[in-house]
Amino acid sequence: MRNANNAMIIDPIAEARRYVTNAHEVLRSNGKLDPETNRYEDPKYVRAAGHYLWSGALIALESVFHAKTEKKNTSSAFFPIFAPAKKPNNSIMKKAFFIAAAAAMLFAACGNNNTKTNEPQAQNEPVVEEPVVEEPAAPETTNWDHYDWHLNLPTEGWKVSNAYSEMGIEYLEDWSDFNIKDWTEEDYDQFLTKYPAADYLEDIVTGDYTWKVIPNIGKYKLSFFTYNPDRKMAVRVGSEDIEDPTDERVLTVLRGFGFN
Repeated sequence: MRNANNAMIIDPIAEARRYVTNAHEVLRSNGKLDPETNRYEDPKYVRAAGHYLWSGALIALESVFHAKTEKKNTSSAFFPIFAPAKKPNNSIMKKAFFIAAAAAMLFAACGNNNTKTNEPQAQNEPVVEEPVVEEPAAPETTNWDHYDWHLNLPTEGWKVSNAYSEMGIEYLEDWSDFNIKDWTEEDYDQFLTKYPAADYLEDIVTGDYTWKVIPNIGKYKLSFFTYNPDRKMAVRVGSEDIEDPTDERVLTVLRGFGFN
């Protein structure tokens, strides 16, 4: 049934009954009643059932006492409007009070059948606060810019030498060497034809960049390539000392790289 604004009208008594039925179903299906203690094991669903019962009782009583409610968005075809009885006759009042009473009784039962426990609960126990563990501060970083790309590395422990077409990098703790160089699209395509895909290791993804990994090219034990189609250029990161592509020193360099 709909009103003049095409909004659905719901019978409040039927709606209140539906709330009570939903409360029963929530407890039956999810309350986990322990037959030995006659207590529900899951307080979450006890609270949910109580919410349904409280709402159903209010809807039933409002239909009798003609509670005034603000109309909101009455132009919507899907906004329900509760239709109070035109006259609070005995039949309607009995139904409303019966539903409200049933809801109150079941609500009280929910309150008594709370979570089960085998031991008495201690009263007024002092609250022990957990110690606050501070996260270590992020290391300070330095950004080195190189025309079309840049590199961001921790300030301490790394040394960078910036040249016109390449960048040399050293990890000072063990003097591991890296080299970054940009290539044109043509040079990059020609280079890849020399190395069959079967020789590649598994790709590495860092942020927005996917790196092809090829071992043993020239003096580099590992070479990492990423391609930028907008710039039509590629960048190679070479490592002279490291053979494991997942080494944290390698990943620090790859994560710090970015096109400008």
